[in-house]
Amino acid sequence: MFLYLKRYVRWIALLIFLVPVTGLADTNTPPIRIGLAAVVLDRPGVLLDDWSDYLTKELNQPVKFVQRRSYSELTDELEKGSLQASWVCTYPYITHRDTFRLLVIPVFKNQPIYHSYLIASANNNTIKDISDLQGKVFAYTESESFSGYIIPRYWLEKLNFNPDSFFRMTFFTWSHKDSIIAVSDGLADAAAVDSYVWESMQKDFPEIVNKTRIVTQSKDFGFPPIVAGLKMTKATFLRLQTTLINMNRDPEGKSLLHRMHLDRFDMPDYKIYKTAIKLLEKTPQ
Repeated sequence: MFLYLKRYVRWIALLIFLVPVTGLADTNTPPIRIGLAAVVLDRPGVLLDDWSDYLTKELNQPVKFVQRRSYSELTDELEKGSLQASWVCTYPYITHRDTFRLLVIPVFKNQPIYHSYLIASANNNTIKDISDLQGKVFAYTESESFSGYIIPRYWLEKLNFNPDSFFRMTFFTWSHKDSIIAVSDGLADAAAVDSYVWESMQKDFPEIVNKTRIVTQSKDFGFPPIVAGLKMTKATFLRLQTTLINMNRDPEGKSLLHRMHLDRFDMPDYKIYKTAIKLLEKTPQ
């Protein structure tokens, strides 16, 4: 009898050791490092801390968000494996789609799409189209931003203008938020920005955004996705994907999505990037 009791206690102890405790991250497990560029998610740091804590709890593994200035830094680190995943722009995803795996696609206003907004000062009604900006000052986000660089240059090329000589001066702001501020403050006559960022800022910082207006917008393009590097294991990929997709199904996750002005994260759908791929094939880089 004592022998059986001893074996029973031993098995119970083993099960307690093997079963993870929900909500407690295994500190011995390396963190999942997820990259972000300011051009995608320019939100207060506390939001990233809360999102990191949420994912850490749900995955039972540390999750750390890593912010970088440019997409090129993110793509380099993804390929090297120092980042396991990243929220990237449409252009970096398309140009690296053989080395990245689509993890999830954000859904904004019930659609996985966004636009490039050409914006100008709300007080300047003379600008009706990008052709009215000849000899003006223009703010780009960065050279790998689809909505903040590729699209306005594409518009100019379609009108047979040379993007490199059309404006009197151009400069990089390194975030859509700062491009909006540049137009709002009169540092730039116009800019091209991510519609998601402009509309999110309109809710969070109306005093800034209301000094700008939308001149025109692009066609629909697939929303900037969250991708994973090839070095992420299949098990980690599926756990992270499932956790992100399920965020809108619990109160804490839904609250985080609301603060990001997103509805949810969806499963990958490669078809939504076909329009952007076709445009890039016609546009000299």
